[in-house]
Amino acid sequence: MKQKENLHELELSWGPLHDRENPEHEVVVLDGLEPSLGIKRLEINTYAGGRFASWMQKQASELVQGHGKFPFLTKMSLDDFPNLKRLDGFVQLPCLEELDLVDMPAVESISGL
Repeated sequence: MKQKENLHELELSWGPLHDRENPEHEVVVLDGLEPSLGIKRLEINTYAGGRFASWMQKQASELVQGHGKFPFLTKMSLDDFPNLKRLDGFVQLPCLEELDLVDMPAVESISGL
């Protein structure tokens, strides 16, 4: 997905939680679906992984160094993440206007680093 420069909106949805055997496999899949820098809207639904995408965590550290990713991302929606405890990188998105977090009972912290 990273090479799809004209892709401006992306929705990633997993099937029902009861149909999946290994949530850690979802982490690998999400890591591999890194959107391009031009993404403006990102929606992720029904993700059972225990950590968020490494590309979002990497975004936070790169912004501290002066060149963050996703400079055009204005809307992000995350829905039904039952196992996720930490959200890293969100407060470092310079153009983010709307962040929807729905049904995330395990979240303990949200940070930019």
